[in-house]
Amino acid sequence: MRGDQVVSDAVQTTGEAEKTSIEHLTIDSRQCRKGSLYFAIPGTRVDGHDFVAEAYARGAAAAVVERPVDCPIPQFIVQNTRASMALAAANFYACPASKLTLIAVTGTNGKTSVTFMIRAIARSCGIPCGVIGTGGIFAGEEKLPIAILTSTTPDPIELQYALAEMVKRGIKWVVMEATAHALDLDKLVGMRFASVGFTNLTQDHLDYFQTMERYGAAKKKLFSSSLACSGAVNIQDAFSAELLREADIPLLTYALEKPADLTARDIAPGTAETTFTLETEGKRLPVRLPATGLFNVSNALCAVACCMQAGLSAETCAAGLMRFSSVPGRFEAVPTGNRGFSVIVDYAHTPDGLQNVLSAIRQFKRGRLICVFGCGGNRDAAKRPIMGETAGNAADFCVLTSDNPRFEEPEDILDAIEEGIRRTACPYARQADRRKALALALDMACPGDVVAVCGKGDEDYQEIRGVKHRFSDREEILTLLRS
Repeated sequence: MRGDQVVSDAVQTTGEAEKTSIEHLTIDSRQCRKGSLYFAIPGTRVDGHDFVAEAYARGAAAAVVERPVDCPIPQFIVQNTRASMALAAANFYACPASKLTLIAVTGTNGKTSVTFMIRAIARSCGIPCGVIGTGGIFAGEEKLPIAILTSTTPDPIELQYALAEMVKRGIKWVVMEATAHALDLDKLVGMRFASVGFTNLTQDHLDYFQTMERYGAAKKKLFSSSLACSGAVNIQDAFSAELLREADIPLLTYALEKPADLTARDIAPGTAETTFTLETEGKRLPVRLPATGLFNVSNALCAVACCMQAGLSAETCAAGLMRFSSVPGRFEAVPTGNRGFSVIVDYAHTPDGLQNVLSAIRQFKRGRLICVFGCGGNRDAAKRPIMGETAGNAADFCVLTSDNPRFEEPEDILDAIEEGIRRTACPYARQADRRKALALALDMACPGDVVAVCGKGDEDYQEIRGVKHRFSDREEILTLLRS
């Protein structure tokens, strides 16, 4: 493609950039080759403008910059390189989003479960549906082998490539997780969603956003007419008041046991499923959801609201929820044979997420609740003692351990968690080695007990000092049980 067909928002060009032939897009100067268009991204630690010369030396055809760089490479000068990259990536891949019905879900917790519930509803209607999120990129049932640099919401070049692959495979709907980081970094600029859903806003990512106000402001971006046609909002979350006041798109509200556009009543949670009555549009529809926990009922309401806004009937959505199956790493039961105790693996890595999971388990456990958890390194440190106190108040015994310590000392992270758990009467143990921590919890477990292993979900690595080591909670638990 010609440069001017890819970059449509340049305020100035140099060196006949618009006539260059573009065959490849990248933000990494080391990946540049003949025909590459290099995007100079001003980052928090490094500035991509410092690597324009390297991109040119490696064969890049042109660069997209926010200020002219002293280099003979043809340049597109734009106001916002990140936003320009999102638009350019869409143009380069022939605007695949325009050929799809898009739904996005944002919130601190629940995004992955909601997206898979939406997929189940779509599948029940015969609608080919793709999913993009923490668990990977799926076209229908097929997990696509697309490597992404950032988890959950891919960077624009990867995202538009994934959408183009969806179109090739005949996908009609794509539901994706929209993180606050993605919204703050303009990854979704130029896309338009048929519906967007909001689950909740609780403490997380303050290492990046610094304040809850900035964190919430990023979420609000999704509820703008520039990105969405309609939205669904959980009015049981305090932040919903701001969305209802400031959003400029039509909204559906949802809640548990209180008046809203969609309400769940007569909720009866079980060990493997939850039944409830969906009240909406003057109808009372029975629902059997193959998942447990009140938080999953709330997630189901979000999924139904989004699908209704995308054109499906409430009856169709209620029936489609029965096709939902558990999401890997989300309240996932690990088989324990005839040992008599249960093991649940979950991605819960925030105070609210941890509270939800442990509260759900307390509804059906017969013995003790043993919780194994930690906190990630080089992330929001303020939540560590809060999570310690949360687990201590809900569990009967806790094992504090590592969860991707990254470049921090694991023992320092455990010290911070311990500050919180000491405020409770819960007995606990410290074991920084996650494998040994799992072994300790399993050795303690007796018939009737439930072991909740939280924090990593279906992640298959442990990140230590910049290296990702193979580690899956589920695989380690199965290995320990066999031994």
